[in-house]
Amino acid sequence: MFQKLAGLFSNSKKNTDIKTVKNDAGSVTVSINEYALINANKHKFNSCVVIDFITTGTDAKSDDILEIGAVRMVNFEVVDTFRTYVHTNKEISNQLTSITGITNLSIAKAPRQKEALKALVKFIGKDLLIAYDAPFIINFLLVGCYKYIIELEASGYMCGLELAKTQLLNLENYSLETLTKYYNIECELHNALDNCNAIAKIVSCAAKELNIK
Repeated sequence: MFQKLAGLFSNSKKNTDIKTVKNDAGSVTVSINEYALINANKHKFNSCVVIDFITTGTDAKSDDILEIGAVRMVNFEVVDTFRTYVHTNKEISNQLTSITGITNLSIAKAPRQKEALKALVKFIGKDLLIAYDAPFIINFLLVGCYKYIIELEASGYMCGLELAKTQLLNLENYSLETLTKYYNIECELHNALDNCNAIAKIVSCAAKELNIK
């Protein structure tokens, strides 16, 4: 599923997920769910960037990003990578550490949210974005960019999970672990960059099955 970023911040009554966040200019309304669908088979994958976040929670308005991973693919080959921990003033719980491996010490000297997002947006440039759980990841990205007044120029985004669901109808579930096993992909899944590399390989396999170039 390909979705254009144009119009995402419109205060349209069509939108179902409206969040109000504060930035340096005051309160703004961010609309997440307004998008246009693009036919995957007609889209050209010249260059795209896979992104993944590890966060303190699920609410983009109140939670923070702890780690960012990204890989750039050109013709489905990984040509560049980006990874950073991200500082937060929130205390990282033992439960979160047990899941992610991230500790308060890990992020103590990491870039702040604004600096980390600016570096990510620079890495993305104008490329197409791919995220496994796109509504979650893109939500955090857009809210963060609005909050810190960062201009995002990405041409659009694709949901890797939806692509897998449309291509693979009989799987028990669609976790990254299940999909990597299905495609016989050998990779680690320990951090955001590992996840990006796995997603890149999954999307590449699925696209080849769909004869997408």
